[in-house]
Amino acid sequence: MGFGKRLAKLVCVVAAWYAVGNSGRAAEPSSPSIVLQGSLGSGAAGEVTLNVSGRAGVRLVGDRETLLVLSDPRLTGAEVGVRGRWVSPNQFEVEPFHKKSFWVYKGGQRWLVFYWCDVCGIRTYTPGKCLCCQEETELKLERLPSEPGQAIQ
Repeated sequence: MGFGKRLAKLVCVVAAWYAVGNSGRAAEPSSPSIVLQGSLGSGAAGEVTLNVSGRAGVRLVGDRETLLVLSDPRLTGAEVGVRGRWVSPNQFEVEPFHKKSFWVYKGGQRWLVFYWCDVCGIRTYTPGKCLCCQEETELKLERLPSEPGQAIQ
């Protein structure tokens, strides 16, 4: 078999692999992301809600890590900002956790939520037990740039 035929087979295999790999993916949302601000609450069956002026109980959805933090009982009632998109009239999808798309407002400033173990000096970004000593981590806040569009280091 010549080089040309092998190359053509390889191209076909790669194209088929790409098509199969992308067939189950959702289309990218066409609407730009926006920021909602309100107080965190909880709905039925442990749902995370955001009470926004003019709307009570907007259901927040997102990835596992985002929902772990937003459902932390220590944040219930806190004034927060979340960046994402409307997926239905009463449901808002928060952008992925790695984009740091939520924060707490305190004293007119934006604060990043993180968790700290005083025993081991380990910082994590989701609630739970310390990976080392298994003690419960403490919720902490770190000041962020004042504008949501600015890069978070």
